[in-house]
Amino acid sequence: MVIRKLYVPPTVVKKDPVPPRVDPNSLPPATAYQPPSSDLPLIVDEASVPNGGEPLVFADDVELTIKPGKIVGRRKVSVANREYYSYQGIPYAEPPVGELRFKPPVPVEKFAEEPLDCSQERGICTACLYLPESHQNGTEDCLYLNVYTTSAPSGQPGVLMPVMVWIHGGGFYTGSSSTTFYGPEYLVQEGVVLVTFNYRLGPLGFLALPSAGIHGNQGLKDQQLALRWVKENIVHFGGDPSNVTLFGESAGSASVNWHYLSPTSRQFFHKAICQSGSVFCPWGLQYQPEHKARKLAAVLGYEGNNDAGVLETLRNASVEDLVANASKAFEEAEKSIYFVSPFIPSIEDVTSEDPIIPQRGEELLKQPNVTSIPLIHGVTSGEGLVMYGRLLTMLDEVAGNLSMVLPLDFGVPRDTAPAILDEIRQFYFQDQPIGHDTLLRVVDLLADTGFNFPVYNAAELHSRYQQEAPLYFYYFAYENELNQMRKLFNVPEGTPGAAHADELPYLFSGSEYGVQVQPDSSAGRARSLLCKLWTNFAKFGNPTPDEQVDSIGFRWEPIAPTPSGEPFVLRALELNDQVSVLENPLHDRIQFWKSLAERYNPTLLG
Repeated sequence: MVIRKLYVPPTVVKKDPVPPRVDPNSLPPATAYQPPSSDLPLIVDEASVPNGGEPLVFADDVELTIKPGKIVGRRKVSVANREYYSYQGIPYAEPPVGELRFKPPVPVEKFAEEPLDCSQERGICTACLYLPESHQNGTEDCLYLNVYTTSAPSGQPGVLMPVMVWIHGGGFYTGSSSTTFYGPEYLVQEGVVLVTFNYRLGPLGFLALPSAGIHGNQGLKDQQLALRWVKENIVHFGGDPSNVTLFGESAGSASVNWHYLSPTSRQFFHKAICQSGSVFCPWGLQYQPEHKARKLAAVLGYEGNNDAGVLETLRNASVEDLVANASKAFEEAEKSIYFVSPFIPSIEDVTSEDPIIPQRGEELLKQPNVTSIPLIHGVTSGEGLVMYGRLLTMLDEVAGNLSMVLPLDFGVPRDTAPAILDEIRQFYFQDQPIGHDTLLRVVDLLADTGFNFPVYNAAELHSRYQQEAPLYFYYFAYENELNQMRKLFNVPEGTPGAAHADELPYLFSGSEYGVQVQPDSSAGRARSLLCKLWTNFAKFGNPTPDEQVDSIGFRWEPIAPTPSGEPFVLRALELNDQVSVLENPLHDRIQFWKSLAERYNPTLLG
């Protein structure tokens, strides 16, 4: 491994922890705007709390006309005394209920009532579990988006700003665009327009039954429609529809990667950032989806053998029953530590119109130079910590059935699996038993299979086959009080590594982030740097443009294209208190999984 020191910021940290504020999660259906009474000149917004700070305040409502009609949002002032405008709960699709359940989204052409009250979030998607646990009121009517901008609704927009469109994570079975985790304050102050949105999850978003006209990936098609909405409407918010960056984390990152490989999606964005996820992640692609649809219908009481009857049963079931019973649709052979819901993205049938996933990821990536869109890929230093809490309850099961960690797409034959599992045991545990004393080695194993190797492989194939598209790679290793997401995974204090999703509080404010840092602290400067790199990429397609290299302190170079027959060299920017360039990080662990892929499914590789 080669390490070159680039930048060393001061290490003094000022801590000012405060208790978290819980989002009240009041999510009513869309209604016409009702003006406030004249004796309420100032309103406190408890739902927008930037990382443990005071609630934001706004002094007036603002009206804006967009393509579907008039909306009313809010002018807000952040704790940094910076003004921005918030438009929340904008419907971008008709409610996907009744006959529209499992169907591609239908765009909203005209609001039923005007002006539409867009002063608060609405419509968290029904899920099998919620993060945080206080969010328990999901709804099938969930296709809403939020726009945050510093551009005043004057009717005469000035210079249009770059747009960043965020896709939330959650394994395709949970999550939302809520300011609980995805507040806009830190990104919009860098001169971009931020868009966040909900999409359908679990069986509502990813059930497929092609013989009955249900082709799957409804959730991805929701995302694509949100992108289309941005293209058609974002100019009214001061955003530039010709400069859109699509970014996401975890399942959101895998989604971004699928859209990056889809020509029908690529027309709507111009840069992309994939944070801890790719099309190769084992938790991101289901096989034989029609079998799962039939099995779920049987669980819900269907006893026939006709797919029309299967669809009728699924469509008539209550949304609560549908989602609560989804996990019963797993096939025994698919038992894996990665899966919570069996309903995730799938390869679409040939009869699907405008499919987003027509082929496997490696087949799409190996089509030479299909795009020139700049891309950032990256991982955190402790990705496997996302499984920490779950491992505590499953450790004996994993120890007795290590095949639970084998990615299905490796295609290891059952008669060969015991020998492969012995190789895995020897590599990660040597002669030690799997147990609490080796728990962090299990964490490393799950990091490699679930995130590190899939993202590395996507980067290598990109470097070999998409040589006209600049590729940047990061390795997020900051460990300070902003690493708040690890608390959701029950990671003990002092456990080394930046957990999966730990970078989110560096980019977003959020009522669940129970800490406030000073701008001049080490953590504050790390947040400022990450926001600058991400928004620079959105503005220029380059995180460190020439004119900012001196002020930033280093230059982040893209990975050089890899010629045919040459070894791939991954040069990753390590984001840490000491920013460095790492050459082939985690090399031995990546090579171990690469060697297994070469034996059992070499088509995965370059």
